[in-house]
Amino acid sequence: MRLSIYSILFISCIFGWLAPAYGDAPSKYWIFLDGKSESVYSDGAGSGIQKRALERRSLRKTGKSLFDVYDLPISQTYIDEIRSRGIEIITVSKWLNAVSCRLAPEQLDELARLPFVKQVQRVRRYNNPVTIETYAALSKQTETHQLDYGLSLGQNAMMYVPYAHDMGLSGKGILVGMLDTGFDYVNRPVFSHMDILAEYDFQQGDSITANETGDYPSQHNHGTRMLSTIAGFQEGELIGPAYGATYALAKTEVDGSENSIEEDYWVQGIEWLESLGVDVVNSSLGYSEFDDDAGYTYADMDGNTAVTTIAADIAVSKGIVLVNSAGNQGDDAWKYINAPADGDSVITVGAVTKSNQLAAFSSVGPTADGRIKPDVVAAGVGVYNLTPTVARESSFDFGSGTSFSSALVAGVCALMLEAHPELTPAEVRDALRNTADRATAPDTAYGWGLVNAPAAIFYHGMVVNQFRSIYLVSQDRYALDASVHWRTAIDTQSVFLYYREKGTTQFHEMQMDSIYSEWGCQFRAVLPQNCNRGRLEFYFSVTDARGDVLTSPRNAPDTLFDSLDLETYPVCLEDSFDSSDIVNYPNPFQTVTTFSFETGVQSHIELTLFNARGQLVRKLMDGSFDSGSIEVSWDATNQFGRPCASGSYLAEFKINRNRYVRKVLLVR
Repeated sequence: MRLSIYSILFISCIFGWLAPAYGDAPSKYWIFLDGKSESVYSDGAGSGIQKRALERRSLRKTGKSLFDVYDLPISQTYIDEIRSRGIEIITVSKWLNAVSCRLAPEQLDELARLPFVKQVQRVRRYNNPVTIETYAALSKQTETHQLDYGLSLGQNAMMYVPYAHDMGLSGKGILVGMLDTGFDYVNRPVFSHMDILAEYDFQQGDSITANETGDYPSQHNHGTRMLSTIAGFQEGELIGPAYGATYALAKTEVDGSENSIEEDYWVQGIEWLESLGVDVVNSSLGYSEFDDDAGYTYADMDGNTAVTTIAADIAVSKGIVLVNSAGNQGDDAWKYINAPADGDSVITVGAVTKSNQLAAFSSVGPTADGRIKPDVVAAGVGVYNLTPTVARESSFDFGSGTSFSSALVAGVCALMLEAHPELTPAEVRDALRNTADRATAPDTAYGWGLVNAPAAIFYHGMVVNQFRSIYLVSQDRYALDASVHWRTAIDTQSVFLYYREKGTTQFHEMQMDSIYSEWGCQFRAVLPQNCNRGRLEFYFSVTDARGDVLTSPRNAPDTLFDSLDLETYPVCLEDSFDSSDIVNYPNPFQTVTTFSFETGVQSHIELTLFNARGQLVRKLMDGSFDSGSIEVSWDATNQFGRPCASGSYLAEFKINRNRYVRKVLLVR
């Protein structure tokens, strides 16, 4: 990126002094306004805050009230007064109770005399360039995992992410916000699985975050790389830690030039993401270095000065886990972390090599007020990622920078919240720190050390997930299936389900039976016929190898799982129908397997293949077929014609109103 610096002045509601203007040309200012006169919202009406944001706040927000003064709009009287003087407002921030605009010196003097304008402070900003490595380090998967990571194995394996994926965690149900340069994800196979909730371009004011007319040619490259690092999924090539999460994309950073307005966009972006209800935000951006005496100094990296740091801490107070790159200035004159990485509530991430040595460029701490930063480190050298090209395809290479390490750790945070949705941002940060490899001796280069995803996930208790309501045809009963994961072995005879119907107080206890699973420990409880599955509340109890009794959720029965957490699979299990009805051969297979079955009447038939995570691999049949014998073969390729990795797959048959599932094992 080309680095050029612009001035920013701040006008605060705390002090009444005015800093001198610099030069005669219009300069950029933030104008902090006086207090808000309106009452705090009681129910959120008119606030623009979506239901999901309120649900997240109720789980994780600091303080009891869902609403606070930050949710109130800026006084329209103040805005009208500023505009009446012919001043164009660039950015409005209700969190900061501030607006930004460009002012000539005489306009600055005029505004300074207004009763709601109090302080001027000049600040500059700097954005980290991304350093792309020119070498390719080979990764080889030697351990058996459910997914084939290709050359992205190294960056994931350093944090033991494949073990978290083996537990069935992928970030599902978690909303991740991205603040970056833009995102070119459409029609790229590595993003074909993605669920995008919303996207917004704060530069051009529209909902297109890929390059548009007027954008610098490489505008969306950095953001696309980060999105692939955290969320990509293309087996045998690249898999991100949080590939199953939902995403909201904010285009806030301008490529090809350095403008102070990018800090404005960052503030706008974080407020917008919070209103959508995001759980985790990744910001692989930083604001710090300057080339004269008019901007941020190291003394300003105190957690309370930079506008982005202030906004970041407000976001965390509302229940958002905010992850930010430390910066890439470790080997230059500045060397310290950037804003908002100096925020005390921000999870700041440095970069290490694949041998867990600090990358020379990784910015260090401490903060100006003496706090340890970064918090943790992750792979930031030779990270495998998507290379955005003109053609909408998947082309990959290796890149370096704390941007990549930040995106990887943000993905781990999504896995943690999927496992334990009730965790506050502080609890997520503490778990990451206290389970990292330097937790006993943190320093200002590595922080608490290299992240260990499974250890951080288990820090707050065992994981019980993959709840399924299964209809057992042979018994005409429903069963509840669940997977149990813990850092040590568990007593398989000690897994109990406690359930009650909503509106009742008495729990019913059922011992769960261990059922076969190639991955992890799965258990089943066959529910009574009179049980109302749609109105259940429940929790689990397990005894581990040390004799400790664990519950999930961790503070049960005060907190319970809900029947809404159940996925319903009214499926004829393999042991409940004649296996001669549907067969496939060979099984296991290496190159091709053939499915064979008969229908007595004309039938509508769908045959779809899924991987072990339940993700679509390929649809082989979908249409009406005459009665008689039917055969169809699968050549072990996915919907894009690429070879599938070794592992277990599920073949789902929908024949008229019946549904059947067969397990298929591919061995390369």
